[in-house]
Amino acid sequence: MNEKGSDRLAVDPRPDLAVDHALWAQVLATARTEAPSVLGLLHGLRCLGAVLRKQSGSRGPYLRLDYHVACREIVDSETGSLLWCPQPREIREVWLEPHRQEISRLFQAVVRRLNP
Repeated sequence: MNEKGSDRLAVDPRPDLAVDHALWAQVLATARTEAPSVLGLLHGLRCLGAVLRKQSGSRGPYLRLDYHVACREIVDSETGSLLWCPQPREIREVWLEPHRQEISRLFQAVVRRLNP
């Protein structure tokens, strides 16, 4: 991916979803340099409305990705035909699971920046 393309992907495409906009801005900007292989994937999930939540666990704070909200019909605005209707299992197994370690490292890096 060229630098201009990664610059575009490193910006939250859904600033209208204000509740987690700051988290997405940080995650995508960090992915640009530290996890470029998952930048497009995360940007695409955010386009579909995926949500990030900062939570506390027994090992400290962590980020949780809620991709279930992205599981809705995607319809062609001109023809009305169904383009894709992703299922949670498909997103998890096909798109996220192969990148689990890299996404986890990225989220951990962002949490460390937020909680020095």
